[in-house]
Amino acid sequence: TRNTNLPCAQRMSYRIATHTDMRTIDLEDLTPHHAETLRRWRKNFFGKVSALEKLGYDEKFRRLWQGYLSYCEAGFEERHIGLVQMVLAKPRFHATVG
Repeated sequence: TRNTNLPCAQRMSYRIATHTDMRTIDLEDLTPHHAETLRRWRKNFFGKVSALEKLGYDEKFRRLWQGYLSYCEAGFEERHIGLVQMVLAKPRFHATVG
């Protein structure tokens, strides 16, 4: 298996600044919204258990996804995992974000 790494916004900004000619013109922290999104995905997923069973997804599969969605939700809720949206622009870009 491969190790994974979720780069932080600061590290991404540094790499963009030192390796490209782009600049960050907008950055939005979506972390609290994503915790809620995961909560809703989990609720919807488990609201469809009979449909999942008809498609051949067993209890082991459902438990795997329950663990994954719950783990991710908690990570975002406690801000151990973050999600940002960055808008980058080349030097000649002059429009405003709004």
